[in-house]
Amino acid sequence: MVKDTLSWSAGTLAVAVVLAFAFAGKLSQPVRKLTDAARRFAEGDFTVRAHVRGRDEIGELAQTFNRMAEDIESHIRRIQEAARDNNELFLGAIRALAEAIDAKDPYTRGHSVRVNRFAVVIAQQMGLDSRQIRDIHVASLLHDVGKIGIDDAILKKPANLTPEEFTVMKQHPDKGAKIMGRVERLKTVIPGMRHHHERYDGGGYPLGLKGEEIPLAARIITVADILDAMTSNRPYSRAMTFEAAMARLNEIKGTITDPQVVEAFNRAYLAGEFATEEQKLAQQRVTATSNTAEVPAAVPS
Repeated sequence: MVKDTLSWSAGTLAVAVVLAFAFAGKLSQPVRKLTDAARRFAEGDFTVRAHVRGRDEIGELAQTFNRMAEDIESHIRRIQEAARDNNELFLGAIRALAEAIDAKDPYTRGHSVRVNRFAVVIAQQMGLDSRQIRDIHVASLLHDVGKIGIDDAILKKPANLTPEEFTVMKQHPDKGAKIMGRVERLKTVIPGMRHHHERYDGGGYPLGLKGEEIPLAARIITVADILDAMTSNRPYSRAMTFEAAMARLNEIKGTITDPQVVEAFNRAYLAGEFATEEQKLAQQRVTATSNTAEVPAAVPS
C-alpha cells in the first residue's frame, strides 16, 4: 500500500511539474513580447507594437500598451512635422534676408547663397557633424548681414576703398553679430559670422585672431567667401576660372586661410562637387560683354 501510494504521489507530482512548466512557458512568452516591445519603444522605435493575443490581464495590458504607443507616435509625428515647417520658415526668412542684403549691390547679387553652397560642401568634406554643418549653413547665409548698416556709397563704390572707407567697411562683421545676437536661436552661428574676415596669420579683423583661435565655422566661410569673390565679376576685378581660384587659394593657405580648410576644398573640387558652379562660370565667361580689364581677382576686404 505504501509502495503504491508513493508511486501514485510521484506520478502526480511529475504531472504537476510538467503542467507548471507548460503554464509558465505559456505565461512567460507574452510577457517577453510585451517587455521587448516596451524596451524598443523606450529606445525610440515608436512604430513597435506588442503582438500578444488573449483575454487575460496580460492581453489587456498589451492592448493598452498598443493604444498608448499609437497615441504617442501620432503626437510625435505632428511635432516633427511642425518642427520641419518651423525650420523651413526660419531658413526661408534667413535666405530672404541674405538676398535682400546682396541686392543692395548688383555685383554681389547671389553672393551669400553661393558662399553658403561652398561653405556647406567644404564642411561636409571635413566630416563635421549635422549640428556644426547647420550652424555653418546659417552663418554663411548671414555672414554679410552687417552691411545693412554700411552706407551705400561705400558698398557700391566701383573702385578701391580709401583707408577711411575701409575702416567703416570693417565694421560690418561686428554690426551683423550685434543685429543677429539678439536672436537666441542664432547664438551658435554668431562666431562664424563675426570672424569670417580674420586671417590665419592674425592680420585680419575684427579681433586679429590667429590660427585655431578663429572659430572653425569662420575659417570655412573665409575660404568660401574668397572663392566666390575670385570667381565673380567685381568693379575692380574680373572673375577667375575655378582652376585659377583653386591655385590662388593654395597660394594663400597658411597666411590668409586655414590649410586644412583649403585641403578640404581641394578634395571637394577634385571630386566634382563644384562642377555645376564651374559650368555656370564658364558659360558666363563665354557670354560676358563686360569691358572690365583683365586684372587679378582680389581677396575680399
